[in-house]
Amino acid sequence: MKTYSVLFAEDVPHYGVAQIEAEDDAAALEAAKAYDISEVTNDPEWENSVSKRIVHIEDPEGHTVAYDVPLDGYSLRSGGDKDRLLCDAAADMLEALELCEDVLSELARLDDGTPSVSARNMARAAIAKAKGGLA
Repeated sequence: MKTYSVLFAEDVPHYGVAQIEAEDDAAALEAAKAYDISEVTNDPEWENSVSKRIVHIEDPEGHTVAYDVPLDGYSLRSGGDKDRLLCDAAADMLEALELCEDVLSELARLDDGTPSVSARNMARAAIAKAKGGLA
């Protein structure tokens, strides 16, 4: 029997409160955005960790045999407005593809080898992949 080394990870939210003085609501928001939160976010909420994952598994010789294996429904992403827009666009495209698959199912004729059969099958595969995650 071999002994493997498994590196696990999870992200734990940390909370903290600070007092900010500002002239008005807008200035308070700007000051909060500029605030260095590293000094105050020292209250971990251990029971609400997310993005639980196996970072990697190494065999006894130090070879990586698996990596980046999610253990819950969360995943890390780059973030930001551009990323959120891409996620929204992907959701819209999935919805449109599902409608197209319905139409292609009505048009597809298995006996004549038309492109609609291939398109329907590709649409079904893409929908399954999107709904089930990457295989």
